[in-house]
Order: sequence, then structure tokens, then C-alpha cells
Amino acid sequence: MFIMRQFLKLFILIINIISFTYTTIINGYFYDIFRESEISTKNIIESYFENNKKEFGIKPDVNLIITVSNTTNYEDYIKEVKNEIKQSKYHCFLIDENSLFDDYSYYHDGEIDFLKNYNEIDVSATDDNRIQILTKDFEENYFYTYTLPLNKYLKYDDEKSKNSGYINYRIYEDGQLNNNYYAYPFSASYDLLFYNKKLLNQVGVVDFNILENWSDIERIILEYQQKIDNTKYGINMGLDSPDSFMSFLLEYFHIKNNESYNECATGQLQSKMNSKSNKIKYYDYNKCGLGYEIFYEDNIKKEASEGHIFRSMKYILNSHIINPNSLSYNESQALENFLNGESIFFKGNYSSFINIVKRIYISSNDFTLSSALNSPKNNNTINSILQNINLTTENIFKENDQFGVTVLPNGYSTYSGYVLIGNNHKNFSQLYDDITQIIVLLTSEKAQIDRSINYNISPAFNYNSIEEEEKESSSPTTTTTMCQSIPCHIYKKLKPISLTKTFSNKESVTFYDITKNFYGLFKKYYYEGDDITLQNVLLDKIKTLLTVHHIKWCYAFAIIFGILGSLYGIILIRLIYKNRNEKIIKKSYPVATIIFIIGMSYHFIDILVEILLPLNNIESTFEHHLITLELIGYSAYLYKLWKMNIKINKDKFKICGLNLSKLPIILILIIHTLIFITVNILWDIKSPRKYIALIYYNKSVGKYERLPLSYSTYEKYFIYILTFIETLPIIMILYLAYTLRKESIFYDEFKGLMYSILIIIIGVIGKSYAFYLEQEIRVLIMDGICLIEGISILTLVVLPKILEVKYRKKLKKNNPPKNNNNNNDNNNKYSEKSLLTLNINNDI
Repeated sequence: MFIMRQFLKLFILIINIISFTYTTIINGYFYDIFRESEISTKNIIESYFENNKKEFGIKPDVNLIITVSNTTNYEDYIKEVKNEIKQSKYHCFLIDENSLFDDYSYYHDGEIDFLKNYNEIDVSATDDNRIQILTKDFEENYFYTYTLPLNKYLKYDDEKSKNSGYINYRIYEDGQLNNNYYAYPFSASYDLLFYNKKLLNQVGVVDFNILENWSDIERIILEYQQKIDNTKYGINMGLDSPDSFMSFLLEYFHIKNNESYNECATGQLQSKMNSKSNKIKYYDYNKCGLGYEIFYEDNIKKEASEGHIFRSMKYILNSHIINPNSLSYNESQALENFLNGESIFFKGNYSSFINIVKRIYISSNDFTLSSALNSPKNNNTINSILQNINLTTENIFKENDQFGVTVLPNGYSTYSGYVLIGNNHKNFSQLYDDITQIIVLLTSEKAQIDRSINYNISPAFNYNSIEEEEKESSSPTTTTTMCQSIPCHIYKKLKPISLTKTFSNKESVTFYDITKNFYGLFKKYYYEGDDITLQNVLLDKIKTLLTVHHIKWCYAFAIIFGILGSLYGIILIRLIYKNRNEKIIKKSYPVATIIFIIGMSYHFIDILVEILLPLNNIESTFEHHLITLELIGYSAYLYKLWKMNIKINKDKFKICGLNLSKLPIILILIIHTLIFITVNILWDIKSPRKYIALIYYNKSVGKYERLPLSYSTYEKYFIYILTFIETLPIIMILYLAYTLRKESIFYDEFKGLMYSILIIIIGVIGKSYAFYLEQEIRVLIMDGICLIEGISILTLVVLPKILEVKYRKKLKKNNPPKNNNNNNDNNNKYSEKSLLTLNINNDI
């Protein structure tokens, strides 16, 4: 018996070892979002996964292990995530949705801090008119690039598609960029307006529906302060962080300009290649409203409470409509002081909603209930308790005589919440389906409803859909249970505003820099500045953050230059082709001449490309390849001179005893061009070029500006190599042209070639001087020089042969040859020679 028991234990041990060997472990790293619950965050997530993985088709041998961060500060936590996601330790992470693209900007600037890095006095004291200020460094990889694209299992309620469900598609789209979804929503919380009923009753307010209008709220606050108690503040809120400040700034802006809100915009953040590939609807002020100008343009004729958003916010703080201490409050502090009677109103999110229910309202109705809910660690959620007394949190607010809750004026609210992301580490490529399916499971409607019921985490739902289902259903549903604690009827009135989608577009700096600088600049204006400071300094900096300075009138000239030059080249090609059978053109090798014209059109095409690339959001991996076009043009001209030398100087065509006529010139030119192309490809691989924004202080207008700039780490080294390779055929062209300088067929062309080289040298000198001029003038001069160079080369080198043909035809037409059969051949030869000589003499 003993032996049998030992054998059985050994057998079980072997089975366990085998099972463990073939088990797939998915590791997740989470912020401790359920720290107030009796059950740990780790157990909540892992147990839900185990109980539901079969329903989602996840294999039984796939297990989830959650590691919870020890930090209680989210900023420290996201630093941990950004470090861990580059490793191969964790497969998925829980993060705040605003962290996903907080470093994204199409024109990437590095980190910008206007308050610390850029001082107007310092830069204006210099003598140079154009002061470049490069940001600290250029980050190659954005945070989101380390996350896993999750498109495969995408499912949300988009109101127009056949997909069913409650999850709000607007929140889903916050995780989308460049045609990929990088995050699924785990939760969402909106801002609400809480009010003290007793204080409002003192000024005769009994209809609380008027609180959905901002002008009524202002009137009530000022009336209370003037008639009842001038020490009371109007609204408490937490504005101690850039994100919370930007949240209120957007909400307040739309409250004051409510006619500007709609959902008309097609997203621009997502698509770097083609906006038509994304038909994403969400609120984007740049598309739906008046434009970003409202954030940096002021109207000094308006009242202090109107005009620029900063000026209006300063007014409501100084007037105590908003508690000025809010700039140093976090939301918990603002709530605590509101509950202690410091203010009439309080702006807070769903967490504050739950805290008010737990700490105030329930205690006034039932002592036992209050004791249970106010326990530091309790397993009885609000929903499980409210079911016993048939109440919802919304009804508690209505029946309570002390505090109430409603939407912010006009229903505008930003939202915040958590999302799940997958680690895109190469070691996890075989686990894509497992990681994605787990993320789908943990962010599913069922999971979010479960968390809302059992752990008071508000889901990322479209509450209008929930309301419609409740009306159609005759029996209680899980969403009905959810809505006992979540204010679904209030949430359905909301007009959601996305923080990231409003500001993050191809021309703005990173969302992180926008929020940090907006917050810092406002506090600087509020504590130190006046309206003059707002107009002359801060607004220009805000404009710099939100826009790229496009020199539109220069672009217009550049387009004109490029088109004119290109048309000129096309006309010359047409004339060469048309007269290709004429002897003068034949002797000048028409095919090689046409290729030369195409190659020299580089000067015109380059003007257009430099302008159009940044405007059309195309990565600058194409621009430097255009130089190959110029090289091909020089190679064609070299081939032409080579063949002319062989024909004219066959016996003398030698260098150091080497007979050059024997060299396979076409093969050499092809190999040379391939080497040139190879170097360009290596440039793309080793040091890819991209457009970034250059910040500089334009002293002539006294403003900072951001300009699109093509940037490559090792650019100058590749330019040196390519210049050397391109110079080789030019040197050979000069040598071969020199050998043909006395030949009648090349004499005029030689002079034109020398003049064009002189013009190019003058152009290089002009470009070097233009670099020190103002940006607009510099661009215009450089584009003009490129046009002159291209036109000059084609006019001096190609045009003379075409004119000679035209002149010869005209001369022959005016002087037809005499018909002498005996001397016909000799006369034709003589006539041809005379015409050629006459033509050359006339050109001279």
C-alpha cells in the first residue's frame, strides 16, 4: 500500500511537470486600481479570467498571472511601464488612455518646455536675426510603437455598423492611430457637477435644472456671495495637474462657446498617409469649430469675462466663481473642502460620485448601511447593498436634502479611464492571439459590467444604448443592476470631449507638451502677467505648440517655379524628339540629350518635392533619391561626349596610354549609378530621414515659430559620399568637353557648358549667403536659384542645337538648292557645310 501511494504521488508530480511544461503563461502588469477593495487587484483580474476564458474560446492551457505595481502614484507607474514594455517580461499592461499617445506628434519636436528652456530676453539680446532653438533630442520610437496592434478582434458600437454592444466607439477610437488600434478601453469616467442644495435654497433656487446653464450658475454664485456670504467660493475642483487643467479648459471653452460643438469631424490624428483611409467620427475642434485660433487670439475690446479663454478663466478665478485654491487642489482635496462647506459647487468624476454616496448620503438614511460602506475594506459594494433597499445612487441624490448632482453646463465633459495594451516585443510574436484574446476578455462588455457592479468601476459605454435596452426589456437586466450605482440617466446627457483627439494632430507638438505648457503658461499669466503679456508673449507660445508655420506665399512661388521649369524641360524634349532625324540633332545624340534634360529637371522637381512632402504627410524617404535623377542626366551627357570623342578623336582618345574608346562606357555608367543608388538605400536604412519641427525665434516679428524640417542623424556623411560619387562624371564631362572645344559641332555648346558651370558656382555662393536670411526670404531665394540653375543649364547646353535646326530650316526654305544633276552630291555637301558655318558664325 505504501509503495502504491508513493507511486501515485510520483505519477501526479510527473503529470504536473508535464502540464506546466505545456502551459502558456501570459503575464500582466497592473496599476492597483482596486486598492480599496477587500479582494486584491490581482485576484479580481485573475479570477475573472479563469471563470470566463472558456466562454471566450481561450485554450485551457493558457493562464494569466497579474503583477500589481507597488507604487501608489500613477506618474511613477507609467515610468515603470515604459521601461518594462521594452523588455520581454510582461505581455500586457493597464495604463491611462492619455498615456498611449502622449509622446506622439507627426512633426516630432523632442521635449518642449517654454517656461524653462526659452527666454525672450536671452534670445532677443543676440545680434542674429534668426535664432534656431533645437529641442533637447529627437525620440526615434514613440511609446505606442512598442504596443501590439489589436485590430483582429475589434468590436464596438459605432451606431452605424452592424456591430452590437454598449462600448462607446468614441472611446475605442482614442486607441487608434495610423490605421491600427493599440488599446482597448477598460473603464471610463466623466465629469459631473455636484451642488449643495441647502446653500442654493438660500438664494431661492428650487429648480435645479437651471444648473445646466453656465450663465445661471454664474448668476447664482455672484448673488450668493453678494447677499449671503462673500467668503463662499463658487466651484471647487482639482486643477493641480496639466491633465486636469486641460480637462477643465476644454469643458469651460465649450460651455462658453456651445454652438461650436458637434460630431462632424473625420479624424486626422490616425492617418499619416491618407485621410480617406479613416472615417472616424469624433469631436475635433480644429474641424468642427472655429479652429485653434481661439486658444491664442484675443479680442481686447471684449469684457474681461469674455475674449480669450485664458482671460475668461482668470476672471472667474479672481471673481471666486471658481475657488483660486483649485490650482493647488487635487480632486480629493477639492471634494473634502466642498463637503466641509467651502464652496457651493464641486466638479468631480465618478470616483467622487461614489465617495459622496458612501460618505454622506447613505449615512443620513441608514446607520448600518453607512457603517458597511464606510469600512476601509469591504466586500459589500454599493450595488449589492442598494438592491436590498431598492434604491439607485441617482435616487439617493434626488431624495437627499443636502447635495445633488447633474451634468456640467450644456453636458460637455472630457473623460478619463484605463485601457489595456499588449507588448509588441518580438519574443511574443507566437503569442499574438493569446495576448489579444485576453485583452478582449478583460475589456469585454460583460467584464466591464461585472466590475461596475462588484467594484464600482465605471465602464466605457454608450449610455444611450443602455437606456434604449432598458425601455425594451420587461425584466431587470445586468445593465439595470449596473445603473443602480452608475448614474446612467445623467450620463446619457453627456457630450463627450476627447483630450487627445482634440489636440493631437499632425501639426501639434506632443499631447504631453501641450498640457504641460498650457498649464504652466496659464499659471504664469494668472500669477504674474497682465493682458499685454497674454497678447504679446503667451499666446505666441501657445500658437507655436499647436501649429507648424507654413510659409504659404513662398510655397506659391515654389510651385510656380517648379511648374515653369518642368514645362520648359518638356518643351525642349518635345522639340528634340520632333527634330530627331535632323543631322545636327542626330550628331548630338538625341536620346542622350533627352535623358540629360530629364536629369536636369531635378532642379525643378526638387522645389516641388520640398514643399509638398511636409504638406502631404509623406515621410522624407524619397527626397534625397531625386539626386539620382541628376546623376543620370550627367551620365547621359558624359556618354554623349564620350561617343563624340570616339568619332572625332578616335586615335587620340587616350589617357596614360590607355585607349578610352575600348572601355565599355555604358556598363561603367550603369555600375556607377547602381553604386549611387546603393548609397541612397543605405542612407534610408542606417539613417532614415523624417520631418520634424524646428523651433526658432524669428526676431523680425518677435515670435517663436515651428517649421517643418527634414532630419537625418548621419545626413552630412551621406551627402559627402554622394557628392564625391556625383563629382566623378562631372570631372570627366569637363575633360571630354575640353578635348572637343575646337570642334565646330561642339564649339558653341562648350561655351554654354562653361557658362552654366559658372552660374552653378555663383548659385552655390548665393545659397550659402541666403542661409543667414529670414526663413521666408531664404526659401524664396534658394528656390529661385534652383530655377535659374536648371533653366541656365538647359538653355545654354540644349537650346542652341534646337535653334540651329530651326535656323537651318528657315535658311533652306528661303534659299532652295539649284537642280544640277552632275554636281548634286557635291552641292549638297557644300550647302550643308556652308549652312553650318553660317549658322555657327551667326551664333558667335
